[in-house]
Order: sequence, then C-alpha cells, then structure tokens
Amino acid sequence: MCEHFSEGEVKILKISKEDLEEAIPGIAALKPILQQQVRLVNESKKQGDIDAKQIGKHFDIAINSMITVLEYMNNSQK
Repeated sequence: MCEHFSEGEVKILKISKEDLEEAIPGIAALKPILQQQVRLVNESKKQGDIDAKQIGKHFDIAINSMITVLEYMNNSQK
C-alpha cells in the first residue's frame, strides 16, 4: 500500500492483509502471558500490577491500531 500526502511525502506500508489477519490473534494471545510475566518478575506486587496494566494498555493500542489498518485495507479493496 502506497499513499501520497503533501508534496514529496509518501508513506508505504509493507504488510499483507493476510499477515495482519494472522498477527492480530497472536498479539492478543501474548498480552496476558506477558502481563503475568511482568507480575511474576517484579519484586513489588503493587508495582507489578501497575506495570502489567501499562503493558496491557500498550498491547490494546497496538491491537486496535492493527484492526484499524486491516479495516482500512478491507475498505480500500472495495
């Protein structure tokens, strides 16, 4: 996908729709695993919970961004 913006500005996304469709569930499955790891390795339970919540938020943003790009790809093929 190549999109032209203002003069001299081009943004290229080198990812296939199929790869993105496969990656979303994989990333979603990693979220609770990594959150649990963060809780386990942190000496402070309170800080571990804070860090796990923060990493969960980052995963949610990444997953939502991937879904948005996938939806854009689906709509641009129509």
